[in-house]
Amino acid sequence: MNQPFLQKDLGEHWRTVNPEVIEPYEEQFWDAVDLMDQAPAKAERIFKKIIRACGDAHMDAILHLGLLFNDRNKSIEGNALIIKAWHIAKEALPADFIIGYDQILWSHMDNRPLLRVFQAYAVELFKAKDYERAEGALDFLLRVNPADNQGIRYLMLECLLWREEYLKILKLEEEYEGDYSADFLYGKALALLQLDKTEEAISQLAIAKSAFPHVAAEFAKAVHEFPFDEFEQSYIFEGVFPLGSKQEAFHYWSKTRKFWEKDGRLETLLKMNVL
Repeated sequence: MNQPFLQKDLGEHWRTVNPEVIEPYEEQFWDAVDLMDQAPAKAERIFKKIIRACGDAHMDAILHLGLLFNDRNKSIEGNALIIKAWHIAKEALPADFIIGYDQILWSHMDNRPLLRVFQAYAVELFKAKDYERAEGALDFLLRVNPADNQGIRYLMLECLLWREEYLKILKLEEEYEGDYSADFLYGKALALLQLDKTEEAISQLAIAKSAFPHVAAEFAKAVHEFPFDEFEQSYIFEGVFPLGSKQEAFHYWSKTRKFWEKDGRLETLLKMNVL
């Protein structure tokens, strides 16, 4: 078979089986991944070489060439490749795969290309503001890999905010109740507020403010500027800022302020000194 497929291992977990043709190219593939930022033209040549040799067998190379094109503002070519990789990943699912019961765990190294493809597809749907389909794609990932090693729940939370699915936000928070992040602590308060559970929202904001005071301080500012002097770029990885930092607070404010401001209660919360 010239495409990846899923089969059950001895532990009854699904594992991706990749065609043998990709094995000689794995070192070159990871070299190309490392070159994507500093030498994108060279990375592109390597990805294309691997795809010519392996075809649909190497969906990770197809995916990363698509991501590279998108980074270089070639979104038509990039999205076409991401969708192609997604079709390959989707075809890898067997007919008897039951979503919500069967799992594709990140802990199986061979599953990671497949899960990366499904994640990239969901991200592109989100970026295109197709929030309904993005929610479905993100939900699929959370069902098949509930440990969520990819951080899918954070994008899901934002997606649900756009869709005004506040009860689903509370359900998501219950599923990941150990998540002690600004997104979840403040996100739960925002959902409660939108559901007119004001007292519960204020109590939740007190918890959130105690854990992440810089977020509350950012909302209270009259002028918002990214604090470049706090941490150097080397401390920031793929848009994830140091936990509890002012940079993280600014990032949270910038992506959620529209939701906090839309019903006019932000000023009231600030006057109450709970935000």
